[in-house]
Amino acid sequence: MDYLDIIVNGYVNEYEHFNKYLLREQKKAEANHYDAEEFFSKCIAVIERFKEDIEGQYNKRKGDIYLMRTLNPPLSDEEFISSMDDNKRTNYSINLYWATKYRYTGHLFYGHVLNIEYKIKECQEKVLINIPKENDLTPEIENKDIEKIWFKVGLLFATGEMEKYYNTSHNGMNESYSAPKIAKEFNLPEGVKYILGTFNEYANDKNIFANKNKITKIKEYCQKNNIKVIDSFST
Repeated sequence: MDYLDIIVNGYVNEYEHFNKYLLREQKKAEANHYDAEEFFSKCIAVIERFKEDIEGQYNKRKGDIYLMRTLNPPLSDEEFISSMDDNKRTNYSINLYWATKYRYTGHLFYGHVLNIEYKIKECQEKVLINIPKENDLTPEIENKDIEKIWFKVGLLFATGEMEKYYNTSHNGMNESYSAPKIAKEFNLPEGVKYILGTFNEYANDKNIFANKNKITKIKEYCQKNNIKVIDSFST
C-alpha cells in the first residue's frame, strides 16, 4: 500500500474529514489483509519521515548560524541570539512536489505535520484501544477531549510550536502576528479565541493556562504518546 499517498491525499483533499477518510482507508486495508496495527504504524512512519526531514532543515540552519559566528566579521551576540530564537521548526516544510514525485503540489509545514500525526493517533486509539488501563482516562473521555479546539491549541503551546509568536518578554503576542494569522498557519480557524486568550492571559476559559484540568489532560496525552513538552508548559 502507498501510505505516503494515503496521508498526503487525505491532507490535500479530505482535510476537514481526515479522520473519517483515514478510517475508511483502514477498512480498505483490512479487506486486503493488512491488520489495523500495521496500517497505523505505517502511517505514523510516514509522519516520522516528514519530521526527520524538517528536523534536518532545522539543524542545518542552526549549524549555519554557528558557522556565521566564525566569519569575518562574525555575528554579534545579539544577532546570534536573535537568529537562534528565530530558528523554529515551524519555519520549515515538506515540499510535496518532490516528496510525492510530482503527484501533489504545495507545502506541508511542521504544524500541519503535527496536526496530521495527532489525527492519525486519534484514529489509531479509536480502532485499537478497547479496554482502558486502570487509572487512565477511558477512550471515550480521551477522544472527546482531543477532538476539541482548546486541546488542539493547547497541544501547540505544550510542544513549543507557539513559542515563536511570543514577544521578547514572553508575556504576550509578538506585534508582527495576530491570533487569526496564527490560527490560519495551523489550519485551526476555530482556535482564534483560545490563541488570543492564552497569549493575553485572559481570566476566562479561553486561556488554556488558566485551567489546570486542561493542562493536566494535555500533559497526560503527551506523556502517553511520547510527545515532548517544553519546560514552560510543565511548570
